[in-house]
Amino acid sequence: MLNFRSGWKKLSDRFILIPEIILTKNLPGISSGDRKISVKNKIPILLILILVLTIPLFAEDPGPDRHYLHHIISENGYNKPIREKMALEYIGIFGLKSGESIGDVGCATGDFCWYFLDKVGKSGKVYGIDKNEVSINYLKKRVDKKKVDNLIPVVSKEIGFPLPDKTLDAVLLSEVHMLGQKDKLHQIDIEKPFLKEIYRVMKPGGRFLVVDGAFVNPLSTPVNYGDIVIKLCRQAGFKAVTKEVRRCRNCESAYLLFVREK
Repeated sequence: MLNFRSGWKKLSDRFILIPEIILTKNLPGISSGDRKISVKNKIPILLILILVLTIPLFAEDPGPDRHYLHHIISENGYNKPIREKMALEYIGIFGLKSGESIGDVGCATGDFCWYFLDKVGKSGKVYGIDKNEVSINYLKKRVDKKKVDNLIPVVSKEIGFPLPDKTLDAVLLSEVHMLGQKDKLHQIDIEKPFLKEIYRVMKPGGRFLVVDGAFVNPLSTPVNYGDIVIKLCRQAGFKAVTKEVRRCRNCESAYLLFVREK
């Protein structure tokens, strides 16, 4: 989800030119003075129109009939530089290599997948995994358009991936906010089975990267705790490479890195 203030600023910067471009255009028979009156009268209408068009970008739940509009905008350069830096940082943390297979769990429309694909090359594979069919269908369209056969969009369940055992060298879980809650029932019903499934699809020695702004933001909902994630991952058979939460360099999040030992 976009941050409202930063999202609105970006959009307002782009839309602020609309009155100048459209409403001050030289029209036959209209004097400059008349144009100023016309612009003044129409600005409130434009502001209402802009608001109506951008409300979906800040919705908590985009719903099944919206293609995660903020991701689609990012594909067209809205926040591409930031996401590129994040993807490259993740690649460095993983130590991702040519020929490896990586899964992006909760990939939405797959922004990071394309950077991973560049790194693993034609001999590697990237799996974009998400339970939202609309997002995966959008990723499929991008894959078909670019005619790549080693980026595989996958519709998953919340707990359960349609992948064979020991498929992946690396798994990314970025801003899914699924792990580290204090609620014991959530740990038992969701987190432990989820980690068991992550363990199943990873190869021995595979790396598991958990990125979550909630680790360092006490105002997040829900609040996720890094020490709980470390404890649960160890119970699931992972070794903690990072002994505590580390801040990301290129975003206001933090991460934990684990390795499947056997």
